[in-house]
Amino acid sequence: MASQEFEVEAIIDKRQHQNGKTEYLVRWKGYDKEDDTWEPEQNLTNCEKCIYDFNRQQMVKQKKSTGNRTRTTSSNNIRKRTSRTSTSSFSKNFPRRTLTGKPHKSKNNQLRETHQNFIRS
Repeated sequence: MASQEFEVEAIIDKRQHQNGKTEYLVRWKGYDKEDDTWEPEQNLTNCEKCIYDFNRQQMVKQKKSTGNRTRTTSSNNIRKRTSRTSTSSFSKNFPRRTLTGKPHKSKNNQLRETHQNFIRS
């Protein structure tokens, strides 16, 4: 049986499994949001530009979010915004530690994977 080819409208999200395989959440052209599917990278042929654009946008978002961190604290019912800087005395006095172990999975990713597995079964 010949496999059908569908056109990718956009890459919505990306996830990496513990075995190192990358999957992309694909929005298919002519289909609704409910029809988005997680596809392994090797299944996405002829859409390298979509993948490149998605990864480039993610890098830009990540740079913006890490360069502009602020912390909100509450004191006497007055909210103050304080900026974190990498030149604080704390970071000068204490060496950086590298963490090793399993990659962290957020609760949202775990719920999303469980939901996708439930839908597939």
